[in-house]
Amino acid sequence: MGSWRVAVSLARATLRETRVRDSAFAAFFAAVAYVVAASYDSVFPTVSDRLAFARTFGSNEVVRLFVGKPYDLLTSGGYTAWRFGGFAAIVAASWGAVASVRALRGAEDRGTVELVLAHPVARREVFAAFLVALGAGCALLWAASVLGLVAAGLPLGGSAFLALATVSPALPLAATGAIASQTAANRRIAAELTAAVVAGSTLLRAVADTVSATGWLRWLTPLGWAEEARAFAGARPGPLVLSLAASCGGLALAWLLWRARDVGQGAIRGSEEARARTFLLRSSARYAVREHSGSLAVWAAGTALFGVVLGMVAASFDAQALSEGLRRRLAEIAGTSLDSPEGAVSYYFLTLALALAIFACQQIGAIRREETEGRLATVLALPIARTRWFAERLALAALASAGLAVLFGACIWVGVEVRAGGVGLGEALAGAVNTLPVAFLFLALAALLVAVAPRIASGASYGFVLAAFTVQLLAALADVPKWVADLSPFAHLALVPAQPFATTESTVLLACASGLALVALAGFRRRDVERG
Repeated sequence: MGSWRVAVSLARATLRETRVRDSAFAAFFAAVAYVVAASYDSVFPTVSDRLAFARTFGSNEVVRLFVGKPYDLLTSGGYTAWRFGGFAAIVAASWGAVASVRALRGAEDRGTVELVLAHPVARREVFAAFLVALGAGCALLWAASVLGLVAAGLPLGGSAFLALATVSPALPLAATGAIASQTAANRRIAAELTAAVVAGSTLLRAVADTVSATGWLRWLTPLGWAEEARAFAGARPGPLVLSLAASCGGLALAWLLWRARDVGQGAIRGSEEARARTFLLRSSARYAVREHSGSLAVWAAGTALFGVVLGMVAASFDAQALSEGLRRRLAEIAGTSLDSPEGAVSYYFLTLALALAIFACQQIGAIRREETEGRLATVLALPIARTRWFAERLALAALASAGLAVLFGACIWVGVEVRAGGVGLGEALAGAVNTLPVAFLFLALAALLVAVAPRIASGASYGFVLAAFTVQLLAALADVPKWVADLSPFAHLALVPAQPFATTESTVLLACASGLALVALAGFRRRDVERG
């Protein structure tokens, strides 16, 4: 069998493992692109509406901090490039980082790579398989974005360029993840290093977009290159060439490191002698806290930052300056009026519900990795019941979700207070905690997938979250039957404090979450522990 045939076969195996996750991301890109582009004409029906929006939001530094710098808000294409491209580029970068670390270091830590190399397969074929799978995933995101944009009525050529610019950060961040996979001692450290680079890139773009004297910082990050491509506003392919060159250079360096190092070892090795650290090693639950403290710290820092930013945006939100169409659309999505900081804050709690649901999926993915990497088998060799272990991990994920919700509520209140005030601390905390029933439901659903369909659990859990949120967006912006809209748990979330707490809906969500969690515990107790 030729080298490329081996690489293609290995790439197919990788794509089969990630097909659910990649398909969910692609569907999300297509849906968001369509919704943003299709709603422009109805939201801004007149030139005066578009000029008012450009004056209000285009020059608002707080809004730029969150979305990016707009280049043309007077056309549907320019607005979509700002609203969809600025947000989706961060999602694409995160996807590239996760896909890279999972495909390279994740498979290696599970022992899969070692088994493959035991056959007459060269290292270059394994790395080529990674490149093929990465390219196929990027192509899928690009095609989905183009489909959504063209379906909304944008021209094919501009749509293809905007989709290319939006997906382009995935490649440099995937190259970063590939380098981290070769240098770090294990997958967890590689993932944390790559996440730090994604966060740093986002921060650099935010600073460049909000402080005029630091615009040059935009050229130091792939997210800035995507923004400088200026789709639908005088397209500039040069920044995308820079992104491609950086990707090729990073992947070449990753290949050189991969070819030279031992399987299962990082290129940078620590000292073989170190003082014993027994802190948080007296139980499996405490060990889980210690093992994932770095990831939790990143989530906490990101939650705090975006809480403050969104609070500042909410306080500077002038609904009267918006067109009637935009006010109506935002009210349909949020289910409440946005004429006050209280209403705007309530709208942003919908974002928190999505973030907590994704966090729940990430926690379930960590549980699954402990199993596939063989650590769970070692733990269960001790006098620890598997049901107790699984229940502890679910409880820790629920407590961490609650902690992030409280942190977000406190920080969004701080952001509001910095700008103008208008929302009490108690109201902000109540609105944040109100999102937990939805997060717990997705946590329990992901746990059930681990119990009954472990091989697709991680990807399918993300898929359910993104599908539910997409249904929520489409239900607000399109003519979707009510029974379809009600399938999304987000549709049953009352946005406190602008709306009263929905006791019945929250009770039903919590009851469903509890029932799913109990079924998941029973299923996990009965099935065999897997490795790989």
